[in-house]
Amino acid sequence: MAVKIRPMSAGDMAQVLALYREFYGEMAALAPKYVQKAEQDEGYLRAVCESDEDEVFVAECDGTVVGVMVLQSQETPPYDNMVFYRYGCLMDIMVAPQYRSKGIGKGLLDAAKSWCREQQLSYLELEVLKSNKRAMEFYLREGFLEETVTMRMGI
Repeated sequence: MAVKIRPMSAGDMAQVLALYREFYGEMAALAPKYVQKAEQDEGYLRAVCESDEDEVFVAECDGTVVGVMVLQSQETPPYDNMVFYRYGCLMDIMVAPQYRSKGIGKGLLDAAKSWCREQQLSYLELEVLKSNKRAMEFYLREGFLEETVTMRMGI
């Protein structure tokens, strides 16, 4: 199975939106109190694709988009106590269920690392639902470390 990782093109939009629909459904099932099924904003994806500082990559297999990844370049907040740096934020990464555990997520993540180096970013950051154990294990295997923890309390 040959998989090509490349920047998203306008012709990929329908397939990317379909992947997002499935992804949002999965996330809603993992965290129904905080995440709901939704459609991805097509304008947002276009803006990221057109940006000089952000990128959308797709994983393509036999002409079908089977994975998507959204990266944004960000900066630390302008607080005196914060060390300033620019970093890559992995906003979304998803692989179609039938293509998981075939190295596609790793291929997308390798593309993210290369993109961050090209953009001269200091590190790559992401957030993951604590209930998404499979994704957490993947990120830990790939070298991510837990730096902060978000805690939530119902009122």
